[in-house]
Amino acid sequence: MSTQYDAIGTRYNNMHNLPALHPQRPSAIAALGDISGKRAFDLACGTGRYSRLFIELGAVSVVGVDISPVMIEGAREASKGDSRFEFRVADCSKPLQAWDEKDGPFDVIFAGYFLNYASGEEEMLAMWRNIHANLKPGGRFVAITTNVMMSMENDIIDFYGFEMRNIGKVKEGWKCRLTADTDPPVEFEFYHLNKEIYEKCATSAGMTDVTWLRHIVPDDERKGTGFWDRFDRTPTFIICTAIRGE
Repeated sequence: MSTQYDAIGTRYNNMHNLPALHPQRPSAIAALGDISGKRAFDLACGTGRYSRLFIELGAVSVVGVDISPVMIEGAREASKGDSRFEFRVADCSKPLQAWDEKDGPFDVIFAGYFLNYASGEEEMLAMWRNIHANLKPGGRFVAITTNVMMSMENDIIDFYGFEMRNIGKVKEGWKCRLTADTDPPVEFEFYHLNKEIYEKCATSAGMTDVTWLRHIVPDDERKGTGFWDRFDRTPTFIICTAIRGE
């Protein structure tokens, strides 16, 4: 995974100009709720787009971790030396403790397109164990991931600037390729695993209250015009939330 994102680098930011990604921000904000005064952990943080959002929403500090050194360098540059941010290079699918002993685990953990890089149950369970290990009891986890409510048997073409193709069946789902209509195009591969695998691994890792939330479209001039009708019928992402038990 590091190799494909090192190659993409900060060009990944260009994807956020595409309508396909515009519902993500309002969806994440609604799912996070009030995080004022909270310490946040951003898994697979990329260039820190959501890390910066957490500070906007009132978080007191954010630790962001990503497997790609190129992405982390971009995140550090964007944070402009703000001491509320800390960015580290690490593989979030391996055993990881990102918190300092004096502060304890995090109040909230976010993962924007992280769980969809698990190729199967073993890797998915390792990811959920990291979430559990870094979240304080009663803490909340929020993720953006591929829409587990839909099948990827068929390709999704010309979809608000995205193209998602099924490139092979795996035991618990599909391996897919996404191509973004940026200049130059951004392309990467991911996995679209079954909903049951997410829930089984979350429970096995000690998480509770696994919940699936639909997207929210931006409240702008496009809302109510029919622009988002196809997205509403076939959303390409879904929000997953869970709690670490007391």
